[in-house]
Amino acid sequence: MDRERNSDLGLVSRETLRRVLLTLRPPADQPALEQALGGAALAVMALGRWITEPDFLLRELCAELTLPTPGVKRNASSVLWRRLAKYPAWRLVLTITEEVQADLLAAIGAEIVSGVLEGRPVPPGRANRLRELVEAGERADADPLISTILREAEVRFSASSAAPVEKSQPARVMSYYRARWHYAAEHAQQARASHRALESSQFIKACEFLRARVEDDDPRAILHALVLLTGLNTELTRSLPLLSRWAGDWTAAIDVESGLYLFDLNAVAPHARRARGAGSVAASRVVTRPLPHFLAARLRKLQQEKPAALTVDEMLDAPEISEADLLSHGCSARIKPTLARAGNTVERFCVAELGMHRVLAAFLSGRFETVSHSKAYYTLLARDMAWQAAGALFDRIGWGAPVPLVAGLPAGALGVPTDDTMRRLFAWMTSEVETVAPGRNAGLGKLIEYHNTYTRAAASILVFVLALRSVTRLPITADVDIDAPVVGLLDKRSPSAWAPDGRSAGPHPTPFAKLARYQIELYRRHCKALARRLRRFESFADAAATLEQIGACAPVELLVQITRQGEIQPVGSSELVRWWPEEFSLVENFGRAYWQTRLVELGVSSRAIDRLMRHVTQGEHPLSSDGGDSLLALALDVVNAMNAELARLGVGPLRGIVA
Repeated sequence: MDRERNSDLGLVSRETLRRVLLTLRPPADQPALEQALGGAALAVMALGRWITEPDFLLRELCAELTLPTPGVKRNASSVLWRRLAKYPAWRLVLTITEEVQADLLAAIGAEIVSGVLEGRPVPPGRANRLRELVEAGERADADPLISTILREAEVRFSASSAAPVEKSQPARVMSYYRARWHYAAEHAQQARASHRALESSQFIKACEFLRARVEDDDPRAILHALVLLTGLNTELTRSLPLLSRWAGDWTAAIDVESGLYLFDLNAVAPHARRARGAGSVAASRVVTRPLPHFLAARLRKLQQEKPAALTVDEMLDAPEISEADLLSHGCSARIKPTLARAGNTVERFCVAELGMHRVLAAFLSGRFETVSHSKAYYTLLARDMAWQAAGALFDRIGWGAPVPLVAGLPAGALGVPTDDTMRRLFAWMTSEVETVAPGRNAGLGKLIEYHNTYTRAAASILVFVLALRSVTRLPITADVDIDAPVVGLLDKRSPSAWAPDGRSAGPHPTPFAKLARYQIELYRRHCKALARRLRRFESFADAAATLEQIGACAPVELLVQITRQGEIQPVGSSELVRWWPEEFSLVENFGRAYWQTRLVELGVSSRAIDRLMRHVTQGEHPLSSDGGDSLLALALDVVNAMNAELARLGVGPLRGIVA
């Protein structure tokens, strides 16, 4: 928002405004902002009047949302309404006037307040239904939805209710990251300079000045430094628990004795898949990052002075700070070195100035703006890599060395197969295929058994090498061009930059490693040879015809199985998981975590890895006209690294029937 719009919203605190916008999910340009917030204020205040004894949080929110001109009549054009069809909550609050029935207005307010407290958007279905009731202009007290919402609100927001409404620290941290992703600007995702960040030289000077103030034992400077290091806002940084004294749940915490910052990745990537056994690399979801030595020393000294302190705020005697605080004085530049701008600079500085891998920069800065949040699901980061990255950053900004490396588990994905697991898997599949190999005069049953086993083995190789998602049938056709550097894959139907109406944008060009190309060619030859053998079985004529099409590179499904009745069946991920032995503890999409982790370790760029993973980050699409990257170059970076890795593992294609 520009300065003029901010002046009209002076009564709404920055944090409250951020939470309300997260709940209402407006378009990026936030059209009719003042009117929308006016409607939201009317609804929230109606809820406060409807509940006999509103609790403290509800009363505070009502007070903060009192705008200068609430309830202004909306005269939005039909063009605006059509545009807002995809933003039901925003359209809902724009329809609110003072004439709306009190019960209906209170129900809308309950949905808004619940979203603000829980850090979630208003459900689209409810928003649309509530808007229909508003626009109908009829009494809505008999509507079951209104009754349900108000009954829940009475229990939750009444001061006499025993139901807790204050959000826990994990919930507040998760809400914070949801808002950061939803409202992240493209310049942040592209790691480029903007008026919201500092120039590199200005950032370095501000950090050097901040270190001097920390060494003078300035509590405000210590808190400023922690805000920069954690990537959290001032409120969450102040409430960071001290690990040695804290007994409750936490998502982010400070280990003062070891000089570490700990962050649970479930705040940015919840419901991550768990490892099923010993076949995966032992890992943790908690990222452990070092503090600079000078800051860790000051924190240990403060803890000795305040041994009973539970949080950073208590240890520092609750110093007053703001994101508008200047980190250095006497700056003549028009863009001042505020705490907010310095925080916005950290991740960009790591990527643009230090040449750090974007995944490392995201994990180190704690902001996760330059990568898709799926990186937190699939990447496993070793501690020594985090320490090396922190050392490079601290040295460049004049903060000295980090605390000594503390041994521990890598952090991130929990289902990354070990190298030994991959070697044993391919050895087992080779043995399975060889065990059921048919002779020259094999009967029908033997041929079908061999084909299905070979198909599952070939499918497993492609699932691994192409980093496929969990699918009901593998999205590969027999006419794929095995000489091309990329193959078009569509294993997830979702909107993209080319399909704003929700339709899929089509197959994503995916790097085509040598092993996948060879395996497809051998499988097509196998199908051609098997079709010749099946011609002598009249009841399997249709199956033989399908195999002939595959062998002739026709546009049909590539990987198929044959039942004993001669029917053709596709191969899906769930069937492969049932086929793989449990000792390997593999999940359907095990290749995604393996390659995301290994390619980061091999130094392949994040944008190149996104081509293999088929990830799209808003404002950072390598295939867009302003991406500046060569699709061929990105694909070759990935293919060359994968070919070398597969050679190291000793993995090769499997041959089927050849005659």
